[in-house]
Amino acid sequence: MIPATASSLSAALERFCNETLGAWRVSPNQVQKDYNEEQTLLSGGYADRQILELVQNATDAAIGRSEARIELRIAGQYLYAANTGAPLDEDGLRALIFGSLSPKRGEEVGRFGLGFRSLLRLGGTVDFISGDVAFRFDPPWCAAEARTAARLRPDAGAPGMRLGGVYKVIDVRLEP
Repeated sequence: MIPATASSLSAALERFCNETLGAWRVSPNQVQKDYNEEQTLLSGGYADRQILELVQNATDAAIGRSEARIELRIAGQYLYAANTGAPLDEDGLRALIFGSLSPKRGEEVGRFGLGFRSLLRLGGTVDFISGDVAFRFDPPWCAAEARTAARLRPDAGAPGMRLGGVYKVIDVRLEP
């Protein structure tokens, strides 16, 4: 697979988020369905697996690399996770946005593309940097966007990890 560039991942993120918003506009029931799926995930087997899920994703990204490193750090109220695995590609981004669409089928640990959503349980935003692209998952913002798209009342349940911050996408250049 050809590595994704920051601009191609930014374009894919915008496309995926627009597809999601469009689905919510056409079918407000989809907002409730997506919200219920996230709540089921958080109350089930993924409820307290945030660290494990981050390590599994890093392990999968390191497949085929001669050296791999995973670092987790807690500083105050923040959890930082970093790894030296392969940068995110469009298939991986698609799995993060839509869930249950993981491209993992071989020797990877993860299979379903759902574990990343367990980070909702920690509260707050999730900043994601991979290669030379960065974007933000902001659950309150996502829920507000979902309610607006579906014309739901302000207190209606709405998903928090289906949009990747289309307006917060930034290209970054990280030195090796």
